[in-house]
Amino acid sequence: MGEHTTAADDDLLGIGDNAHLNELEAKGVLRAEEYMIDLDFPVEITTSLILDIHRTAFGGAYEWAGKWRNKDLQVGAYIPLSFFDVPRLMSEIVYHLNYRLRDLSSTDALVRELVLGHTTG
Repeated sequence: MGEHTTAADDDLLGIGDNAHLNELEAKGVLRAEEYMIDLDFPVEITTSLILDIHRTAFGGAYEWAGKWRNKDLQVGAYIPLSFFDVPRLMSEIVYHLNYRLRDLSSTDALVRELVLGHTTG
């Protein structure tokens, strides 16, 4: 089993209040959406781009944002994939996203596909 963590335990600002932390995360997600909208279209999805988007969204709250995980974790009752599997699986997601994005013609379609890729990945 991995190291136990909760959002309130590992935020950079020592907030500890989940409601405030959720607000901070929501603002970060908006920044990440703006970042994606400002990308030159068409864009090739890479693992580096995904890490940049993650860092933009959560870097104000978490030191680990936008970085490869280097240990296994447990978040509450949830146990994410092993850190060892993440780079390979991210590469697979990037391949599939680029395949699906090859014929897109708008930024809105790109954002929809990136969200779909994140929620199904």
